[in-house]
Formats: sequence, C-alpha cells, structure tokens
Amino acid sequence: KDKTIFDGIDYWRKQAGDALFGYENFAELDFLLARLQSDDFTKVAADIVDMDSFYHWNIVALLAGSNHQSSWGNMRLYFNNAKGKFEFIPWDVGTKNYLPPQLTNIIVEKTLANPKFYLQRNQRLWNYVKDDKNLADDLRYYDDLYNKIKPAFYSDFKKHDNNATFNRLVADIRGQYVAIFSQLKDLFTKDRVELVV
Repeated sequence: KDKTIFDGIDYWRKQAGDALFGYENFAELDFLLARLQSDDFTKVAADIVDMDSFYHWNIVALLAGSNHQSSWGNMRLYFNNAKGKFEFIPWDVGTKNYLPPQLTNIIVEKTLANPKFYLQRNQRLWNYVKDDKNLADDLRYYDDLYNKIKPAFYSDFKKHDNNATFNRLVADIRGQYVAIFSQLKDLFTKDRVELVV
C-alpha cells in the first residue's frame, strides 16, 4: 500500500516556529491524523477542523481545478490555538482548464462524507459561481495583478521565459480559470446522470 501524508506525522514538517515551545510539537496534528483513521471522523470533524476555512480552501481548489493538494503533498495546515481547530492554507494550487477526475484527499473525502458538510460546501460554491459578477471581479483582480508585475517581469533580463511566453502563459491561466468557473456552474445547472451497466 502506498503511504500518504495522512498515515503519520513522519511525513510532516513545521514551517513556522512556536514561541511558547522550543521543540517540534506535533500533538495536535497527531490527534487529527488518528481521528482521520477512525470510523466516526465525519461526526467529530467540526470539533477539530475550522469548517469555514475548510470550505474556503476546498472551493479555491475546485475553482482552480486543482488536485495538487492531495494525500501525497502540498497540504498546509495551521492549528489555530485560539479556536482549538485546524485551518487550511491554499498552497501550490495550480490551475487546469478542466475538472480532474479526482479533486480530493482523505480530509476532503472523510469530511464531505457527512451530508450536512457536503451540502454546505455545495451551497457556498453555488452561491459563488451562480453570480457572474464574481467571475468578473476575479478577472479584474487577475488583470490588475498582471499589470502591476508586468513592468518588473519585462525589465528582468535573466528571466527564464521571454515576454511573449510570459504573456501567453498569463492569458492561458486566465482562460483556464474562466473554463473551470463555467464548468462548475454547469454542474449545478444541467442534469447529468451516468450509469454503468
């Protein structure tokens, strides 16, 4: 069996120090990983996981069509001591212009196995994709960011890609985001049933 990052704390490392403890303390993470292995995780998920953070993180991955925060890496968790719960940090998300067949990891699978959490995630996602103003706002932000960094990129003479390649990549990623946004919206607005006999 292939090992995943959810099989034990040996596959994790801390990216930030702890001012209170001078040693690598993984107690909270160890508790989360142990609970993930139990059959009742869906019942206790909201006690361990900040659900707002989970929904936002998962929706960002869906909007990017990204399966890059998987059971094999790129997962960034933050244990918020004030809340006593884990929060999720989007990291190395990546974009695609299609929805991959698998957009998941063990935390997503086990959390969304609870119909209440699954419905809440879908309601939040629908509230976002149903309004084309959200897409326009996202694209405006993307274009503004591009226009801010373009001069610095153009003036870098040691860069890997030339200016034309850079512009093409920026346009491609923008198009990928539009395509995924539309595909997610279609999932809610069109009836599709697939049967294998």
